[in-house]
Amino acid sequence: MGERLNLALNFDGIIVANVYYHWSATTFESICMAIDIVKRLQRGLPTLAYDNVLLADFGLTTESDAGYNEESLQYMTAHYPQHSFRKPQSRTYGLIGITPQDKEKNAAFADATVTIRIDAKKEMVIDMGIIEGYPDYATFEREFIDEYELEDVEGVDLNTVLPAGLDFYKLTLDEARILAKAFYEIEDAAPTYFTYGHKIYPYLTM
Repeated sequence: MGERLNLALNFDGIIVANVYYHWSATTFESICMAIDIVKRLQRGLPTLAYDNVLLADFGLTTESDAGYNEESLQYMTAHYPQHSFRKPQSRTYGLIGITPQDKEKNAAFADATVTIRIDAKKEMVIDMGIIEGYPDYATFEREFIDEYELEDVEGVDLNTVLPAGLDFYKLTLDEARILAKAFYEIEDAAPTYFTYGHKIYPYLTM
């Protein structure tokens, strides 16, 4: 199992940008990173427009060490000369893709993708599209445990700590925080999977 994460920013149905991390596609880390980015965007978007979303670049270059892929850096420098843009330090710190080629490359390299969606009303939701729920343990065992040759498999039941009806593909910020808290509380146990509703979900890497 890999841990390469692609975080995508979808504005009004269009992927404006994405950022690739060589590590961080674990369940707990990816949801926390998405929460941080949503908070930065909520603080940093003066008005809702494509250019503002593009220039916000997830808030990453102002609050982290992420930088732009080479082609995207050239694009941003040429189109927004009044701004400065950071060169990437490494894949570990984050590579931001703006151009179609860089966005495609970021998505192709990743093991998992989380999407932050912004609609015309500036509402933001987190799509944990990398979560795949299995209908029963036998299917999970066959398609996940056996596939990765896992041993010492342990699971936790999150039905007792999460509210009913969470949609992992459309989490509000408050719902994402509840989910992150639940993941944090079981992180030290490092379970292989968790159950929620009537499904089984891989925990370590979705």
